[in-house]
Amino acid sequence: MVSRGGRSKACSNCRRRRVKCDETRPTCNRCRKLGLDCDGPKDATWIIETGRFSSKPQSCSANQPRTPHRSGLQLVQRSSPIYASLPLSAFEDNIYMSYARQYLLRGGPIELAYEIAEPDMQALASTDNQRLTLLRSALFSLAVTYFGTQNHLEKIMDKGYHLYGLVLQQLNTALSEPQSQTTDETILTIFICMRQEMFPPTGGDQYLKHLRGLETILELRGPPDEDSAKSTLALFQDLRIPSIFAALVMSTPSIYARDDWKQMPCTLTSEADFLRHHLFNLLADCTRLRSIQDSILASGNEEKRITCLQEIRILLNRLKILRDLWAAVNKSHLDASTLASNDRLPISSYTSATDLMLYDATFIFLAGVIAPLEPSTNYHSLQHAAAQEIVECLEFKVFDQQEGRNNSNTIRHAAIKVAWTVLGGLSSPEGRKLASMIKCTSGDVYAFGSWPDEGLELSRG
Repeated sequence: MVSRGGRSKACSNCRRRRVKCDETRPTCNRCRKLGLDCDGPKDATWIIETGRFSSKPQSCSANQPRTPHRSGLQLVQRSSPIYASLPLSAFEDNIYMSYARQYLLRGGPIELAYEIAEPDMQALASTDNQRLTLLRSALFSLAVTYFGTQNHLEKIMDKGYHLYGLVLQQLNTALSEPQSQTTDETILTIFICMRQEMFPPTGGDQYLKHLRGLETILELRGPPDEDSAKSTLALFQDLRIPSIFAALVMSTPSIYARDDWKQMPCTLTSEADFLRHHLFNLLADCTRLRSIQDSILASGNEEKRITCLQEIRILLNRLKILRDLWAAVNKSHLDASTLASNDRLPISSYTSATDLMLYDATFIFLAGVIAPLEPSTNYHSLQHAAAQEIVECLEFKVFDQQEGRNNSNTIRHAAIKVAWTVLGGLSSPEGRKLASMIKCTSGDVYAFGSWPDEGLELSRG
């Protein structure tokens, strides 16, 4: 018996998509996650040979010419030389994608887009699915731009932005087709375009324009239900971050503040998931209150002001409960070395630091809504303290180039922008310190101009 070593046992979907199969039976977890029909991993193939071959060569007489052996192989003459090694440019596209896969395409909608699109650039033009082709092109333009930005290579960065312009043209065409407007591929393409504007942006409020377009597409699509694919549920859950923060910037209510969107199914597998879920619900309610704040102040209606104050106080009380929950969970995961340190704010992990930044950003926004309605309390100093805590989280060592996760953390980017605004930007020592930290830790990958400062007014008192 001879084993055919080296043959893949992966299911047909994973072999076709050229990704690693976990070979789980009866269907692999990767196909189950993407909602694909899986035929399961292949069984090992064995060949049993019972015949015998003679080791003696056939004898030929001296006068009998030897008959040449004919085989099924065919010799093909090649005029061009065969190189012993290929130049680096032959692998250029793969280098961009591998670099982005390692440092940027980690978690959230970006990684989901990579899983769906299977960005094999050699097969890019062979697919008949135009939406999938567009998603692949968007991923590739993002990877090229990211590589050029991080390595300070202007030529490659210009190439990425040129590809990005082509993606925008193709996206406009896709949005004009009703059957393509609300698909997962189109939503992910818009998200990738928005993410690309987090690099030094192409101008003005392009970041917010993508977010407004994304909000419109989500409203047309409607919230997912129990029958939706797991990938769709994960996508809509991850899109809460850009949708809610964009609504806060533009002082408009987010669709995630609506009851039907709050009730969409979600998977809470950890304490961090539970904490973030409720923090996002508070932020969604904050978008609704922020949108009516100006009208209450302009009308001078005392009854509406008191009603709004009562609702905000309820949200602040719920926020305090979540802060206590964070403190308990964080303390339970602290090790002895961290407890023995002299840090004023001991943090157990990267996840715990991210949750605290989200809490502080939520408090800053709620305080910004209540401050003009209740000017007797000094909410500005409380906002400043929360912004300083965000800076302390950034100083925490777990953010030091932790496998690129800092670059893929949208919560971190939003919290940085909030703290940047509260601290006064480059006009204050704290703001200059924050800018220096971001430039050192993430290679200036995020553009402070991606959200206009005038749109992120956090206190109007």
